[in-house]
Amino acid sequence: MTAVDQHTVLENFKENRCNILVGTNVVEEGTDVPACNLVFRYNYMSSDVGRTQAKGRVRQKNSKFYMIASTEFNFEERDQANKIRYQFMTKSVRTLSKLPKDQLKKELLALQTIDLRERLMSEKREREQQHKRTETRYKLLCGKCSEFACYSTDVKVFNDSNHLIVNQEFYEKMCTQKHPKPKVIGDDIYKNGKVACPKCSHDWGVIVTISSMNFAVIKIVSFVLEKCADRKRKTVKKWKESPFKVEPLDINNFKQQNPDWSIDIDYKQ
Repeated sequence: MTAVDQHTVLENFKENRCNILVGTNVVEEGTDVPACNLVFRYNYMSSDVGRTQAKGRVRQKNSKFYMIASTEFNFEERDQANKIRYQFMTKSVRTLSKLPKDQLKKELLALQTIDLRERLMSEKREREQQHKRTETRYKLLCGKCSEFACYSTDVKVFNDSNHLIVNQEFYEKMCTQKHPKPKVIGDDIYKNGKVACPKCSHDWGVIVTISSMNFAVIKIVSFVLEKCADRKRKTVKKWKESPFKVEPLDINNFKQQNPDWSIDIDYKQ
């Protein structure tokens, strides 16, 4: 949906030309939605801040807020954790509001200085690591039987941590099974399956659903990395040790550019 379409829909809702609004987590913040009297969240649980913002939509008198969730995921556990974090946040704000302004300013400045120093050091280490990475193409081979899995260019990183495969040929040959402990692993990210080598069943990673699209999230420790240019091989334990660059994935742009993206997962028990 384009920005113009979104604006039209919101205007219709504000003017009571329609009385039901269905949206993604984009509505959670940054979108001007009028006060509602009934809000449902379906199979979605974000952070404590997101929960508070969603409940803030029900501002009319005698309004209600409900969450409908599958028992397959740990939504209830996450919701309880969010409630506890919200209570701590509220208590902290009240405590801070009682401090003298000069003392509060001094302590906040000290904390900000420490945080800035740590972030600068972290960014420096990341830049140094990025500088070492190359655009040279690699093959990812099964770490157990050397079966070809994909190329390094087929891997994209989502939210700085989830390394996804965006080549549909990978999905035609992988072996999958239902995950024994499906759960939420991030905002609108659900882990529900496992992916393995079709030849030797070596564990390659998991299947996740992001914004209603299925992807394989792979573990680099499960593969041997073979440089295409000279066939030299190496292994690493963590993605931050990867010798090749991994481009970030903007999930919204990906959906627009790949409207027919459909990975049907046939879980084998």
